[in-house]
Amino acid sequence: MRIFIDEDVGASLAKALMAVGIATEYATASKHSPIRTGDDDSIWLPYAGDRGMLVLSRNTSILLAEAERELVLAHNVGIVFLPQHSSRLDLLRLLMKKWDWLVQVDANSRRPFAYFITPAGRPLSLPISSAAARRLRNLARRPL
Repeated sequence: MRIFIDEDVGASLAKALMAVGIATEYATASKHSPIRTGDDDSIWLPYAGDRGMLVLSRNTSILLAEAERELVLAHNVGIVFLPQHSSRLDLLRLLMKKWDWLVQVDANSRRPFAYFITPAGRPLSLPISSAAARRLRNLARRPL
């Protein structure tokens, strides 16, 4: 499994995964990096999708913006959204708790796909369509 960490998740999580031998990429300030800090989603979504990477992001608006949603579809992106207001330590704990599930989803789910993992660790499948945008808005309004 190869992972791409969206900038909104943070480099520290990417580095933690890399430290235990997980193939992970993320945006850096290095001029040699294929994805640089501050690059628009329209640059890294095709990069990650074309390479079959599992994307971890907090930015659910990717499915709300039509242009970005179309990139997810066109480049067969597999993406798992993480809770927005969790600390880095809580995110790491959540990833470790759901690790076997992440491996299974990455290996067995037909791309493109999108999931949201609640703070309690419950994965929710999100359809990648206009209906997904409505569902995400509804999820944002209710406590999980």
